[in-house]
Amino acid sequence: MDLVGKREQLEPDLLNQGFLVQWTDSPQGFIRETDALWTGQAVPFDIVQKLIKVVIDQDIPIKKIEYQYRFVSTPNVDEIQFGYSASCLNSAPISKPTLQNALAARTDAEFKNVIAPVSTCSVATAKSRRRAPNASNR
Repeated sequence: MDLVGKREQLEPDLLNQGFLVQWTDSPQGFIRETDALWTGQAVPFDIVQKLIKVVIDQDIPIKKIEYQYRFVSTPNVDEIQFGYSASCLNSAPISKPTLQNALAARTDAEFKNVIAPVSTCSVATAKSRRRAPNASNR
């Protein structure tokens, strides 16, 4: 999803949740979808819940949430970024029930437990089928 196209809708929603928004050009270019949310090491879970509310309200199909992430690009432990993750290319977006469960979490531990399965992207693989022996080849 291209968040720049949703800028007029998204920015007021983020501001209403108490976030100042800074738009920067992606180092990977504009052709990449926004599919991930990273939050710095000092960002508490209740702040991430506010972002998840915006994700739900704006129907942003994120595929992973990396909570308390150590950024390479900045030493700011309070940084929050939406962006593109190459590892998520073929992954499905996080389900709405999972996002709602993350919103309902009441403790940091409960929040971490809910988002643990969506903290990385993994591509679902097709189940392998066993071939039945062919009777004519015996």
